[in-house]
Amino acid sequence: MSSTTGFVQRNWKIHYPPKVAKLESAVRIGLLGTAYIAQSAVINPAATHPEATIYAVAARDSKKATAYAEKHGIPKVHGSYDLLLADSDVDAVYIALPVALHFEWAIKSLKAGKHVLLEKPYTANAIDAARLVAFRESLPEPRPLLLEALHYIFHPAWTAFLSMINPATLSHVSSSFKIPGGMKEDDIRFQYHLGGGCLLDLGIYGISNIRQVYGAEPTTCVSTTPRLSRPGGDCDVGFLAEWKFPNGGTGSVDCDLAVPSVYGLPNIKVPKVMAIHAPAEIGDRKAGQIHHRTRTVTFWLYITPTVWNRFDIVDTHEICDTNGKVLKTWKEESFKKVYTWADVDERREAIGDDHWSTYRHQLDQFIHRIKGRAGSGIWVTDKESVAQMKVIDDAYLNAGMKLRPSSTYEP
Repeated sequence: MSSTTGFVQRNWKIHYPPKVAKLESAVRIGLLGTAYIAQSAVINPAATHPEATIYAVAARDSKKATAYAEKHGIPKVHGSYDLLLADSDVDAVYIALPVALHFEWAIKSLKAGKHVLLEKPYTANAIDAARLVAFRESLPEPRPLLLEALHYIFHPAWTAFLSMINPATLSHVSSSFKIPGGMKEDDIRFQYHLGGGCLLDLGIYGISNIRQVYGAEPTTCVSTTPRLSRPGGDCDVGFLAEWKFPNGGTGSVDCDLAVPSVYGLPNIKVPKVMAIHAPAEIGDRKAGQIHHRTRTVTFWLYITPTVWNRFDIVDTHEICDTNGKVLKTWKEESFKKVYTWADVDERREAIGDDHWSTYRHQLDQFIHRIKGRAGSGIWVTDKESVAQMKVIDDAYLNAGMKLRPSSTYEP
C-alpha cells in the first residue's frame, strides 16, 4: 500500500470508524458534559470496540444533552450529572468538564462506583490531585479505576520513540506544541477560575513528554516565560519553561494556544519532541584520533501519530585529535514511521489496526483494566498524575503566577 493510500484510508477510518457488533458484556460509558473532544476521545473509539458502548450523556442544559445524544446516537439522556451517576446501568464515565470541576466530579463518580476516564489535566493543582488520589485509596477494594487521559502514550509510536532513547546520556529534551490563534477571548481555556491556561492545556503534554523520556522527575524549574492573555492577567496563552533533571540534562516545553498569523494566514507548527544525547565516544582510539557521535531523535506529530508521523534519527560524527582539533565531521540520517505494534516489534502480538487513534488505544487499555486483564501494561498511575501536577505548579510559581484555585468541594 502506498503511503498516500495508507494516509487517506487511516484518516477516513479515524473520522468515520467502522462500527462493530457489541458484546452483551460491553462496558456502558456515560458522558459527563457535551464537550467537543468527546467525539474523538471516546465516541469514535467506542464505535470500533466490541466491549465498549456510549450509553448515556448528561448536561446541565437538558436540551443541549438531547441534541448531543441525537447527533451521536446515544440512547439515554440525563438532565443532570447526579442523575447519570445514579444510573445503575452506567459502568464508567468520561469527564471532559472544565478543569475546575474535575476534582468534584471525579470524586462523585468514584463514590458512585463508576470507573473514571478523566480528561487531562487531572485537576487544577497538585493539592487537589493528591486529595483525589487519597480519596480513591480510601475506598474499599475493588476500587473503581481512575485514568488521566494522556492518550498519546498508549500509541505504539510513543513506545517506539522511547526505545530509541538512552535516558542516562540525554543532554536536552524539547517538546513543542503550538496552534494558530482563533479562539474567542471568553473560551474556557482562558478563564483562570475554570482552570484555564496554556500550560494546563497544551503544556501538560510537553511536561509529560520530557518526564517520560527522561524516566525521572525534574529536580528544579530553571526558567519560565509566560505569555499572558492580557497585561497583568492570571491566564497564560503561551508558556515556555525549562527544567533540570537528575542526570544533569535539561528539558524544555514550548506551548501556545494562539500563535499569531503570518500575512493573514494561520501559522501552523507541527508538534514535535526532540531528544538530544550527549556526545559519546565510540570505537577505539587509533592513531591519536577520538571518534564522538551525537545522536538526536525527533518525533514529529507525536500527539496524533495515526494521522501521520515520522522519526528522524540523526547521528553527527566528529573525529578529533588528542588536542581537540576537529579532523572530520559527517552526518548519518535515518527515518522511520510507526502505525502499529508490528512496526515496533514484528514478534509482538498484533493489537489493533493502523487506523486506531491514540484515543482508541487508550480506550482499549481502559477496557482491559475494567475487565481485569493486563493489556499492554501501559497506564498512567495516580502517582504519575500527581507528579505531573507538581511540575505544572512549580512552573507557575517560578513565573510568579498564581496557582489555579483548589476545589471547594468536600467529599
